[in-house]
Amino acid sequence: DGWRASELRQRALVWIDEAVTRSERRGIHVLTERHTDRALELLGDELSPLAWRLKLARASALGHLRRLDAAQSLVAAVAAEASEHAHGPSQARAVLVEGDLAAKAGQHEEAARLLDEAVRLHHQIGDPAGVANARRLRALAELQSGRPDDAVVSLAESRAEFIELGDRRGEAWVLQGLAWLEYSEGQALIAEETLNESVTLFEELGDNGGLTWARGLLAWIKFHLGERDEAAELGSVVLADAADRGDRWGEGMMLALQ
Repeated sequence: DGWRASELRQRALVWIDEAVTRSERRGIHVLTERHTDRALELLGDELSPLAWRLKLARASALGHLRRLDAAQSLVAAVAAEASEHAHGPSQARAVLVEGDLAAKAGQHEEAARLLDEAVRLHHQIGDPAGVANARRLRALAELQSGRPDDAVVSLAESRAEFIELGDRRGEAWVLQGLAWLEYSEGQALIAEETLNESVTLFEELGDNGGLTWARGLLAWIKFHLGERDEAAELGSVVLADAADRGDRWGEGMMLALQ
């Protein structure tokens, strides 16, 4: 009957939402896309925080899969709907995802601007984890737009916030970003030390997605330091994992190393 069908639908949505959270944490973008596709089919035209959260998870996954036009269209739709219904968390998250997509499109100044707005919006709704993550992403945009000093400040603030929250995964991602900055500034040995801290944290957490990113950067650092065989071996492992997770950017970076 209708009640039974509604109950089954709600249970399915809970299960799929949990699966989306797991695939996002593990960085398996092809799975996130698949799970959100099923969930959004069940939700239909529903306008709700759950629908917006799943759409933004899908947009983020599409961004990693380098389907940027589709991702940006989805974010724009969520931003408009969340704004119309004055749902602060969805508005803040939409701006953060929009900024990350701008960075992936090579629009680093625009990305930094959007992520600065994401910091403000997450602070406004009292979401310290969102603030820390927005600062971390903003740092990468600042680095890519030629503002390394600003990036150092953003990373330091983000790391302090993650430590205060007890978020070791967030801290590991900040360390990976800091290593990227150090490497880009020609400090390969220091970057290697920082990255080893990040790798250790990701290993302790069992975060294979984060571990792949950290090891991918480590492969490039070892290549730069003249450790070519070790770099190639590490790059091959990372390449296979990136392909399995649908990480197009990671695949490209490792192919360039071969």
